[in-house]
Amino acid sequence: MIKIRNWKLNIKNHNWGKLVLELAVVFLGVTAGLIVNNWNLQRQEIEKENKYLQGFLKDVNKNIIELENYLKSDSLWFNDANSILKTLGNKNIQIDSARVAIDLILKIKKIKIHTDTYENIINSDNLSIISNFNLKNQIINYHKTIKSVDLFDDFFYNYYNDYIMPVIFSEYNVLNGTFNDPDIIKTTKFSNAFVFYYSMMQQQKEAYTELLAKSCKLRDKLERYKLNN
Repeated sequence: MIKIRNWKLNIKNHNWGKLVLELAVVFLGVTAGLIVNNWNLQRQEIEKENKYLQGFLKDVNKNIIELENYLKSDSLWFNDANSILKTLGNKNIQIDSARVAIDLILKIKKIKIHTDTYENIINSDNLSIISNFNLKNQIINYHKTIKSVDLFDDFFYNYYNDYIMPVIFSEYNVLNGTFNDPDIIKTTKFSNAFVFYYSMMQQQKEAYTELLAKSCKLRDKLERYKLNN
């Protein structure tokens, strides 16, 4: 009984206000620490997201310049190629025009498409850091288009090496610009080589034009998002 009375007495004599204050200070301290820690994590995530978005914008702007320059030179190629195509259709192509046709075929090229930021964010598994759902989807779809363009370019180059170049190397002397047999320019073999190459160039032009349109659209989206944030 004495112990119980002493326990009750100790409770009554205890400074509960001080204890509650101490508990409140501890609680607020822990809560504040969590808030500050979460704020720091959120700030780091935002900084990382902005870094990636700036990288995307840089890559897209490079791609736009590359695509615009290529398509500009591409239009000049088609101006010359259309004239050759017409003479082939009329079956009255001359040696000089045939040489131009060979020169046009030998100008095969493709652009360097920049995807460094996308590869970085995918390899580090940080794609979820892009907080805007629509922007993230647009970035993903954009790089799917790039993948399709790359696949076509690879197919084009393989086709060129396997079917077009053997015709040129077997029938044409690149050093002095002469044909082993001048009559080759009036054959189906020669016309098919040029026509098929022309067709592949058309498809490449369409693919690059589509990619340019998507590049401009993504650039505008990234710039608007940057301004709004």
